[in-house]
Amino acid sequence: MATLERETSMMCGLHDDFTFGYFNPAWERSAIDNGAPDLLSSYGLGSSWWRCVPAVLAPFLSSAFESARRNAHGHWEHGLSCPSAELERQWRMRILWLPAGGYLLDYQLLAELPHDGADAVRDPIDYRPPGGMFVQCAHCRRMKRPRPPEAWDWVPSHVRSPPRNTTHALCETCFAFFYPGS
Repeated sequence: MATLERETSMMCGLHDDFTFGYFNPAWERSAIDNGAPDLLSSYGLGSSWWRCVPAVLAPFLSSAFESARRNAHGHWEHGLSCPSAELERQWRMRILWLPAGGYLLDYQLLAELPHDGADAVRDPIDYRPPGGMFVQCAHCRRMKRPRPPEAWDWVPSHVRSPPRNTTHALCETCFAFFYPGS
């Protein structure tokens, strides 16, 4: 356990029923550093990890846990993007199956760079369909523009403070690149 306590990767332990059983200090620091200290109480020890997962990713991740169990080395890994409003961040997620029971999830930050600013930022209201929900990509965090021309754009204000009526999907690019065969 002392090794996990010193690890700079964000790590959490899950019981077989996918409830949180452990957080390393890096996990706790990340919640605070990203302006979400309430995450530790809202999704604390004993709560279900699946509550943190956008529904659109559940089938993919369910398959990932099964792959980790079946893999001869007991793990599965996947590259992902999880930007903040200011920084583009690339991560590696590893699921390690623990033969004694449960899983260890390891989120390693691979790269962190300022956004290039190439995307034109439109009025955030342009992303809300009439009477509907804002749609944010669960992977890259871009917002779907429902009015023609339909597109997925970078809207930092929605990353910094997502509207309450936001749901998640996968944009076509993330679906094709990060979730092939899903």
